[in-house]
Amino acid sequence: MHRDRPVRRRAGPGCGRPARLVVLPRRVRVIAEPGRYIVGPAAIAVATVMGRARREGHWWYYLDDGLYGAYSGQLFDHARYPVEPLRDGAERLPSVLAGPTCDSIDVIAENLMLPQLKVGDLVVGRAMGAYTWACATEFNFFPKPTVVAVNRGPGDPGGVTALAP
Repeated sequence: MHRDRPVRRRAGPGCGRPARLVVLPRRVRVIAEPGRYIVGPAAIAVATVMGRARREGHWWYYLDDGLYGAYSGQLFDHARYPVEPLRDGAERLPSVLAGPTCDSIDVIAENLMLPQLKVGDLVVGRAMGAYTWACATEFNFFPKPTVVAVNRGPGDPGGVTALAP
């Protein structure tokens, strides 16, 4: 027996276009895992500059998080997370963001134009809501990043609560 099933199709979050119904033949099996699409924008990661070095014309900034931590999606899923420092500066310099492990692949981003950062400055990774903490490891004894919930729902005035690992 041939039955068609309606499926809602969206153009993307915040696109301003309404969802529409698409009819697929019953023999078509849809398998979807929309985790990153749905919850990716729900979280940010904040890392601290632990060290810095000038190497081959680039500033290398070593953060307290990296590919073995919250940025593991870059390694395992080929995800790319937008990163930005919480420091302004008129002059932008060629820079590299690296993780803390001293492993040669622990590089978050290369060829970024960033203001000159100092130890203690913060770097924000955006769209970090899917698979980041769940896939993080404690490679070279660096602990997983701490997860905190800031707003629990609409109208919540906010607060910070550490989540147990």
